[in-house]
Amino acid sequence: ENSGAGDTDSIAVNRRERARLFARLFSDHMNGGRSTSSSEKMKPPPNRGANIVVTIRYTDVKCKKIHKILFLLGTYYNLFVLVDISGSSCGDKIERKKNYAYEVRGELLKSDEISNGGNKFLLSSQILPLHRIVLSSTVAGRVAFVRQMHGVEMVVDSEEKVATELKRFGFRVLLYPTSSFESEEGS
Repeated sequence: ENSGAGDTDSIAVNRRERARLFARLFSDHMNGGRSTSSSEKMKPPPNRGANIVVTIRYTDVKCKKIHKILFLLGTYYNLFVLVDISGSSCGDKIERKKNYAYEVRGELLKSDEISNGGNKFLLSSQILPLHRIVLSSTVAGRVAFVRQMHGVEMVVDSEEKVATELKRFGFRVLLYPTSSFESEEGS
């Protein structure tokens, strides 16, 4: 059998899945459940290769749906992942935080395969390099990280405080509901 046909199928499946993700991500309900005003019309998605920052909670690090979403975004954009560790048990000691960072990065880049109709979504260090996974325990830390980066075209976060602060500085922020993944922890 021609292996090129399998690659083409995989690319088509990834495109289809990414289109679904974009449809949900860029719909009005993802803007914190509020419809946008005429002065705040939804913009189209950023161009391929744009820098985007996605914040996930430390409790969602093992969520397979999150891995799939990060895979789809990471194969299209320059993806940076901020892991919100507020409320985690990593403590204040520097050494413990370093170990926790290794654990979180390892969990995100596990070579577990998420199967969807024969297609595999592998989140690897080629898609999401280790240096693009950052931990933050405060809203101020997340805002500071985004502000210090050059050319961020979109930020995806779940906290209104972060969105409010970043919008003040002209960043495009999409809010996602925190309850989206709570019931699907292991799926």
